Amino acid sequence: MKQLPFRQRDNQITLQLLDEDDTPWISALIDELEAAVGRPWRELLERIERLPVRAVAARRAALIDALRKWLGGREEGALKAAVVRRHLLGRSAVDPPARADRVQQAASTLGVDVGALEAALWADLPGERLVVLREPRPSPLALAAAANLAIIQSALMRCHGVRLRMTGNARAIVRTAVIRGLIATARRRGDHVEVDLSGPLSLFHRTTVYGRALGSIVPHLAWCESFTLDARCDFGRGQGTLRLQPPVLLPPSSPPQRFDSKLEVRFVKEMAKLAPQWRVLREPTPIDAGTQLAFPDFMLQHREMPDLQWWVEIVGYWRSEYLAAKLATYRAARLPNVVLCIDANRAVDNADLPRDARIVRFEKHVPIDQVLALIEPARATAYEPPRSPADPSGNDRERQLPDVATDL
Repeated sequence: MKQLPFRQRDNQITLQLLDEDDTPWISALIDELEAAVGRPWRELLERIERLPVRAVAARRAALIDALRKWLGGREEGALKAAVVRRHLLGRSAVDPPARADRVQQAASTLGVDVGALEAALWADLPGERLVVLREPRPSPLALAAAANLAIIQSALMRCHGVRLRMTGNARAIVRTAVIRGLIATARRRGDHVEVDLSGPLSLFHRTTVYGRALGSIVPHLAWCESFTLDARCDFGRGQGTLRLQPPVLLPPSSPPQRFDSKLEVRFVKEMAKLAPQWRVLREPTPIDAGTQLAFPDFMLQHREMPDLQWWVEIVGYWRSEYLAAKLATYRAARLPNVVLCIDANRAVDNADLPRDARIVRFEKHVPIDQVLALIEPARATAYEPPRSPADPSGNDRERQLPDVATDL
């Protein structure tokens, strides 16, 4: 894990992010970049090391990483290093004449001169790649914003949990968290929305994957009217709370998209094809359940009977207690007609599912016939869902709440 630029006093952690005051030394670094075009990256890094810059090493490293990503960081040139090595390496050349002869033979085979061959031999290594400037000179603020994003995302890789308080764009952030496989719980706090997100260190399962998922939320914060992010982290000096709030220099992000995944697009298309009698409303109004909020993905409204409505939520990462809490939220909102579609491949345990839930399992796409079997009684006779492992006989079905059914 890369070193982070931060300060910690007691249990309060502050990231040392970049801002407008850093533009002079960033501009000097870009000057060196332009002077090193066509030279190996190791030479550019040596020049940067000699700059009289009073910047924390971790901040400078973050900026260099942002610069590499901005430039592309790929091997350039007509000759590829792997191809050169296939022609040149193999049996050992123990003396200079033998080596020179082999280099000449490989250069002739590839149709290049000896100097180009030597330069391309290790050109795929990070330090030997040529510095290439494809676009106009980058903006110092744009590089600083990209470096800040990388620093924040790296910090969230080491957190146990995140609490976000925001106004505006709450739905997009909750939706991004769910699509990325995180657990998100939202509630209303006055004129703010408060969202709790599980951090990678609290899951003990594929922490890198979930850390990256958590970091993907950061660009969406730019679309919030206001926000405060508190994360419980451990950067090697004991646990503390990292707080992030405006003003923060971040890269501009794209506006929230209508659909967050191909899974949702396919669901809408298949519903329109197989069940035209149902109107599919994307991202209906958030459901107020007292102090909490629910963000269903879709509302299904019967075209001939508008009062007949169902809410559908597609769940990625899940645990049984998470589904139980989500169902409790919908009950508090007095919404019994809820279908949860859960990803069968992303469960982290084998605990029994809540028995008072209408649940449809899916892998690559949501089976529309199973959804319709739950929301249309006439179809239910043609589709018999599998019984719950905890209730193989089905005898407990009669003891469930009358307004909620079970399909497992």
